[in-house]
Amino acid sequence: MHKFYILFISVMVLLLSSCSNYQKLLKNPDPAIKYEAALEYFAKKDYMRSLTLLQDITPVYRGTEKAENILYLIASSNFHQRDYISARHYYSVYISSYPRGKYIEEVKYMNALSFYKESPEPKLDQTASSKAIELFNDFLLEYPKTDKLVQIQLLVSELQEKLAERELISATLYYNIGNYRGNNYYRSAIVTAENALKDYPKSKFKEDFSILVVRSKYQEAIQSVENKLYERSVAALDECIYFLQEYPTSNYIKEVQQLKLELEKIIIKFT
Repeated sequence: MHKFYILFISVMVLLLSSCSNYQKLLKNPDPAIKYEAALEYFAKKDYMRSLTLLQDITPVYRGTEKAENILYLIASSNFHQRDYISARHYYSVYISSYPRGKYIEEVKYMNALSFYKESPEPKLDQTASSKAIELFNDFLLEYPKTDKLVQIQLLVSELQEKLAERELISATLYYNIGNYRGNNYYRSAIVTAENALKDYPKSKFKEDFSILVVRSKYQEAIQSVENKLYERSVAALDECIYFLQEYPTSNYIKEVQQLKLELEKIIIKFT
């Protein structure tokens, strides 16, 4: 207990001393001292204190050689504090102010990464995910030999899967609504799923989209008015055949085979 008390007192003394030193720095009129202290705080990952000092001396160093470094550190400090909106603001200022700056490649990467960091779960709006993909692709076009190539490809793949899952959620919702109040939401499910298959051909959700198309076309067919029944049944049958060929080991094989038989019974009545 005695040792714990001594340790506690020691820690408190260090904290108070640290706060006291920081307060003295804030009041120090010498920008050079504040600049060096900001670098030390940044190196120690104390981004809040580093940011405060850097913002304080920004007007003094505007137009000097240190201005570029200060702007970069301010943007980075905001990023590390997860204030991605502020970080992007300063990244944009850096890009426009120093298009050939020494940090320009990293700044463009971090700007894209800030959108990735804000990418939400699939059921929510994916604007940030789409923007991140766009900026990462722009980055790779500009820096094709970057050492971040593999990392960016993995991040883009992850974001694309999230976008694909978002589309799967939408397509499933349309399917579940069905013919609610006479509206053909099966058609919306088909369009959404087919577009997703085109946009994300390598997605892990490919089979899920395909079975949704099969089910939706089947339901659209059997719930059709008489003059559309044959045409839609043929389209649904074609989809069943494609699915069985494309996914021969699928867990949905028996279901699709059964739908295929039922559609064939409908079609044969028209021959």
